[in-house]
Amino acid sequence: RSLTLMRSAARMVVVGIALLMLPTAALLAQDADDELDFAPPRFGILVQTDFNAESPLVENGFLVRTSRLSVAGTAGSQFRYFVQANLLTNRAILDTRLGFRFTRALEIEVGLVKSPFSTEFMRFRGSLPLTERARVVIMLAPKRQIGATAIANVGTTSIRGGVYNGNGQFDLTNDGPGFLTIGRIDHRIHLNDHGSSLRFAVNAAYSRDQSAPVPGISLTFAGTRQIAGADAELTVGHFLVATEIIAARLRPSSDPESDQEPDQESGLETDQKPWGFSLTGGWEVVPHHRVVGRLDFLDSGAAVTENVAEISKYLAIVGYTFQPIRYAKFSVEYRYDVSNRSTNALVARFQLARK
Repeated sequence: RSLTLMRSAARMVVVGIALLMLPTAALLAQDADDELDFAPPRFGILVQTDFNAESPLVENGFLVRTSRLSVAGTAGSQFRYFVQANLLTNRAILDTRLGFRFTRALEIEVGLVKSPFSTEFMRFRGSLPLTERARVVIMLAPKRQIGATAIANVGTTSIRGGVYNGNGQFDLTNDGPGFLTIGRIDHRIHLNDHGSSLRFAVNAAYSRDQSAPVPGISLTFAGTRQIAGADAELTVGHFLVATEIIAARLRPSSDPESDQEPDQESGLETDQKPWGFSLTGGWEVVPHHRVVGRLDFLDSGAAVTENVAEISKYLAIVGYTFQPIRYAKFSVEYRYDVSNRSTNALVARFQLARK
């Protein structure tokens, strides 16, 4: 155990030094090539510590949920970079993104990036209304991928499209013979001069997979994935209403490069059509104090097997957040399982975050 702690500490030191050296390397590059003007880097941090009670999924008590460091910056008017490290995992690099701006309306990003699917997934983890994302987002939305994303901004409309080929180290990879392709359209309407707005988006994705884990459905999915989703968010004064729906079609097939059949132990032998939605409401009762509620529905569509557990369809969540300053907040929430009360859970979170 002491050896593990020493390795974790050493990893934190190495990652921290690497992040600190990035702006230094940028400045040296500037001296060598005066055509690039590197702006001072911006450092970010995200630390979340949870206290779990009555939870059947994790051991009750304190848990360090997230510990991340990031550095971001620009080089001239066209280049920008972002690198983020997760200090709690063996493979520390979480994001490494390089962006190039052709014009004010057109940009391309390459590297290990968040796939442009689902507003809640794309949102900074430290800014989520609740402690975790909706279950349908966790299960079905494609996650971080290595690839390229094209971004076009026309007024208050943003159009994103990308091709990716998995990341080789995280869940929901698509390390098969084909690419994961994603398209997304996001539009925002400003309702007044006091910050009220309406935002809605639609997105779709397609991939061919050889051995992709789909949380709660299949441990080694081989076949094609078709995913579609839509979300909307209304902010009026101190009130927030948001909703999201995602549906997928999973079609298992033989390995595209061999005659081997999919892993029968995965519990996915026929087409499955999982889907779900979330409905979230928030109210800032007084400054720095907010209450949030969510109805979380998920139909995994998967048969219960030895390797695939039954997933409750309805989950109700109520939470309270106290945010005394911009970068720190305390949250507590209760998760009520409508069909299985034995899985109810109480979670408290202490957070320090700067994007």
